[in-house]
Amino acid sequence: MRILCGDIGGTKTLLQLIDVSTSNSHIVKQERFDSNLYPQFDQLINYFLGTVSNQHTIDVACFGVAGPVITTKTSQTASITNLPWHISSAQLATKFSIQHVALINDFQAIGYGLSVLSVNDMVTLQRGQPINHANQLIIGAGTGLGVAQLIWTGCEYKVSPTEAGHCDFAAANELQLELHQHLLKKHGRCSVEFVVSGPGLVNIFEFLALRNHQLESDSCQSIILSPDPATAIAEVADSNKNSIANQAMDLFVQAYAGQAGNFALSSLALNGVYIAGGIAPKILHRLQDGGFMDAFNAKGKMSHLLQNIPVKVVTNAEVGLIGSRVYGQRLAKNNFKL
Repeated sequence: MRILCGDIGGTKTLLQLIDVSTSNSHIVKQERFDSNLYPQFDQLINYFLGTVSNQHTIDVACFGVAGPVITTKTSQTASITNLPWHISSAQLATKFSIQHVALINDFQAIGYGLSVLSVNDMVTLQRGQPINHANQLIIGAGTGLGVAQLIWTGCEYKVSPTEAGHCDFAAANELQLELHQHLLKKHGRCSVEFVVSGPGLVNIFEFLALRNHQLESDSCQSIILSPDPATAIAEVADSNKNSIANQAMDLFVQAYAGQAGNFALSSLALNGVYIAGGIAPKILHRLQDGGFMDAFNAKGKMSHLLQNIPVKVVTNAEVGLIGSRVYGQRLAKNNFKL
């Protein structure tokens, strides 16, 4: 069986073509793409498949997409949140002669990927006291903020996608309240993603630079005008503890932890919270210094509940791609019904 799977994000897209049998699997081709270089997703697939010398019929394709998936009787469609891509499963199936194409939310894909990861693919921030078969939660900041819930069905976990990253941001202290008011004036609302994401880190940096009357300074402008401001902020923060960049990273980590704790409460994720996404592995040293877990657990009367939740950082960058493959295999095994 040949499977085409993909992890589609606002910044990068991973594609993999794999042959799977009952005894083993063989990756035919895998490649990473800059999403912004392609006007539409089908053009990217066309290029990817065009470079495959070993041409065979693709039995099933599954793509984890950064955005809500709308399912009808005839097709699944998705508009990528941070890209001008509109994807239709029916159109892809027809254009590339694929028997079955499935679209799932990118954090839904991560959820299915978790089922086959090893202990070496994660770093524990809090051991907690997990309750078997209780709910689990995935949250991950990258180009945007993804959130998904895992719910036990009696024999396995079903992954339920959400768009919780677009909920209103909840300030936990006076500084975060000032940030909220700043973004409210600037954008008309302040979602969690406006704070807890790569662009959110840049928002925080600009807010603190303005608050400290340093926004027009050469050092701040060099960061803001760099090709990747979020990465520049992280690099300066690690090299200069007295910088606005370091203050921004501290505030970002506190806000990230606070929102993760909020979502853990709202889903009663008593069997674990998984921190995924592109940012967490890059700032792992900051997540491990104690401040992240302090902010995560700071929920008043519910602090004891949060302290019992295991919290782990997913360090395998291909977990979404792996999850898309897992879902595709399950589809084929169950006659394309899940």
